[in-house]
Amino acid sequence: RLESERLGRVTFLPLNQLHVPNIQYPESRDILPLLSTCLRYDRKLQRAMDHVFGKKLLANSVEVASTWSARCGMDAVTLDGDLCSRKGALSGGFVDRSKSRLKANHDLKEAERKLRGLEADETEMKQRNGQIDQLITTTMSEMQRLEAKKANLEHSLTRMDEDITAQNSRLESKQKHVEKIENETIPPVEREIESLLSQ
Repeated sequence: RLESERLGRVTFLPLNQLHVPNIQYPESRDILPLLSTCLRYDRKLQRAMDHVFGKKLLANSVEVASTWSARCGMDAVTLDGDLCSRKGALSGGFVDRSKSRLKANHDLKEAERKLRGLEADETEMKQRNGQIDQLITTTMSEMQRLEAKKANLEHSLTRMDEDITAQNSRLESKQKHVEKIENETIPPVEREIESLLSQ
């Protein structure tokens, strides 16, 4: 069935034939036994679990894993899935972070933090947009007021120009009338006065 359905490989471990030596784990806060730290199992399978995972260590970084792997002669795995073999080989592993509750919780908090930041930015932008809209409205009102004042001034200047032109025309007419009187009326009168005085 394994071959027909391509289910992979299975290794059978006869418990009564397994001989696992007593393992001494290093005492360090940077590294822990993988078996007792991460795995839950039936105690009936202790020999098999010791055989498979007994010489596996859990480290918090690749550097720590590499150091203790070489020092203790055990394989060390990091939290990111990197494996440091006791033979010196280093290989990258894979961690399904989508199934990690801790990672999911961390991602959720990070997403919430970013969301709060974006919401704060949005609120600030709305306030700034409101202030800009108000400034634009005030500026447009002031421009309209100035345009109306300019139109009134231009109208007033036009009327003043017309009044000045009319006044100049009337003044010119009066001057011509005065000159006519001086040239046509005053000389005959003067001559008449002189004639009367000579009699």
